[in-house]
Amino acid sequence: MPKTLKDILGDDLYKQVKEKLGDTEVTVVDSNDPMVPKRRLDEVITERNRYKEQVAERDTQLADLGAKAKDHDTLRVQIAELQAKNKQAAEDYEKQLKEQRFAFAVERAVAKADARNVKAVVALLDKTKISLDGENLLGFDEQVTALKKSDPFLFGVDLKGRTPEGAGKPPQTPENPWKKETWNLTKQGEITKKDPDLAAKLRAQAGVR
Repeated sequence: MPKTLKDILGDDLYKQVKEKLGDTEVTVVDSNDPMVPKRRLDEVITERNRYKEQVAERDTQLADLGAKAKDHDTLRVQIAELQAKNKQAAEDYEKQLKEQRFAFAVERAVAKADARNVKAVVALLDKTKISLDGENLLGFDEQVTALKKSDPFLFGVDLKGRTPEGAGKPPQTPENPWKKETWNLTKQGEITKKDPDLAAKLRAQAGVR
């Protein structure tokens, strides 16, 4: 029984070939049989092979597109992560720079306030209530003024090298515990023990033998 083209190609491919050949019925028999021109059969086979190649090519393209799309998504995620990290690094750097400017401004202002120990005074400041506005420290003067009142020893010229109070004045003679108005047995005993000559002098001044 002779085979039809549909038997060879199958339903799907036969529909495409039929659209190309029209309504012509094609019967396939021995290639030497003059009923079917070999040229027409070769064309059909070539068409079938071309179709299979196109399908395979499209499958390959789809697979490549799928891989590229996946790679694209991965790359997009990596770029987004890198952008987020760069943004965070920039924010951290700006914050650190701002904190350094603030700390320097506070230390400089404390030094100008004649602090004897800058670090000690800075540690006493409530820096949450101080803000840097350009070159001005808002809330700084109030705290320094309060510290100068409560702890004046933290400010002013260093005591080193200063002349002690009372320096250059003649030494004062201690009160005479042998005199009637300043009589003091305890003092008498202390002076006699420390400086017998002074004790004798004071007794003489008081008229005591």
